[in-house]
Amino acid sequence: MSEAPEKLDLRSLDLSEEKRQELLRIFPEIRTEGGKIDFDRLKLVLGETVDVGKERYGMHWPGKADCFKTIQSPSMGTLRPCPKESVNFDTTENLIIEGDNLEVLKLLQKSYLGRVKMIYIDPPYNTGNDFIYPDNYSESLQTYLEYTGQVDDQAWEAEVAHESGALVQQLELYIDHIKEGRSNQDLLFEILLKRGFPLTTPVESLTLVGHDVFGVEGTMMLVCLERELSLELIRAMADLNPECVVFLDEGFAGNDQLKTNAVQIFKTKGVAKFLTV
Repeated sequence: MSEAPEKLDLRSLDLSEEKRQELLRIFPEIRTEGGKIDFDRLKLVLGETVDVGKERYGMHWPGKADCFKTIQSPSMGTLRPCPKESVNFDTTENLIIEGDNLEVLKLLQKSYLGRVKMIYIDPPYNTGNDFIYPDNYSESLQTYLEYTGQVDDQAWEAEVAHESGALVQQLELYIDHIKEGRSNQDLLFEILLKRGFPLTTPVESLTLVGHDVFGVEGTMMLVCLERELSLELIRAMADLNPECVVFLDEGFAGNDQLKTNAVQIFKTKGVAKFLTV
């Protein structure tokens, strides 16, 4: 464990980054000074196995590359539980999820990677005569030209760093993404997804020194969403020997001494992960 709690990454699984890291692990010689991939070196490493031919059948259209970027970009969305609209919410093993197909699939990747045999997506079209979904997506020529990059819609800013995207991703981790009015149950299910637990994972409500704590898979992960924390509560959680603990960052209320003590207590007890949201 580090000398400070880690910030829980609220983004969905970044598949393109995982693939990039895997390539760099296998072929460290293709790494550039900026940590990116030198494809010319990669071609040299792979030798004759590289297909450099450009003549092949395929579907191509303006904006196709942007579609892949959208698919690969991590999501900052969240799934909210609806106990009042559910049947046997605490015991059922079935899930009905409403939302944008792509966003939902991104959010499920981390928890359900390698677990799902088939996904059936109901297409958003009626089969009867009462066609209620809009199908007119016509746009102006100017919009099309801007979208396909054939005209400039803003000036180029030469002073902006080319690696600014990486900086934005880091800053996102330290922004308070918790919207006002979200319940502890909303936050709990978000944490389950981001830590890779299926939504049907058993969760037990515990009371430790007068505070509410959620035990995930027994006490494998303990989640405390209290806005006020104490050293007694932290010690009580550590005594349960969890593998991972998660707190709201605001629970420490800027008390760096309490946070430092918590790091040392969890390290002494062998807790592998200490995370804050």
